[in-house]
Amino acid sequence: PRTFNEKLQWCKLHYHNPVLTTLVDKFEVRSFVRERIGDEYLVPLYGVYDSVEEIDIDELPEKFVLKCTHDSQSTIVCTDKSIFDFEVAKKRLRTALQRNWYWQGREWAYKDIAPRVVAEAYLDEPGRQTPTDYKFYCSMVRRRSCRPMPIDLPRTICSISLHAGSNVETSITKYPIVNPPKSPRTTI
Repeated sequence: PRTFNEKLQWCKLHYHNPVLTTLVDKFEVRSFVRERIGDEYLVPLYGVYDSVEEIDIDELPEKFVLKCTHDSQSTIVCTDKSIFDFEVAKKRLRTALQRNWYWQGREWAYKDIAPRVVAEAYLDEPGRQTPTDYKFYCSMVRRRSCRPMPIDLPRTICSISLHAGSNVETSITKYPIVNPPKSPRTTI
């Protein structure tokens, strides 16, 4: 594989490290982060639920986020509980809990995740409706560095370097996207 997309497809077919199931599960990944860099990097958790019926809206704060642990695109944001339509949210979450994300894109790591819902703190970033979303796209290159891949333009991207023989070294540098590359190949 040479291009970023080819590398992703190769990984789906051939790279089956069991830790990936933990890393894609939005609840289980918390223990992975806690063990490696600490609790201070985790979004505060209000609850984890096996079914939508277990969620008690009255126990949640004024602002919060609900999302399934086993998929993508099921995030529901509440910024004002007085106008939040919990019945609509429950319906969306029930549908999402029935979906096995593995069958969407054949990404094996999603296949055996227990479908649950987590309630987390709403991350408020002044001047923005939603917080800045950072994505890291890495490939094994010399010096084991993660290079940013500007997939969703425009946004701020980060680059992080991992040095062989050490734990995760979080040296993060922000780069504004001024002249994005014409193809992903230029950043790999």
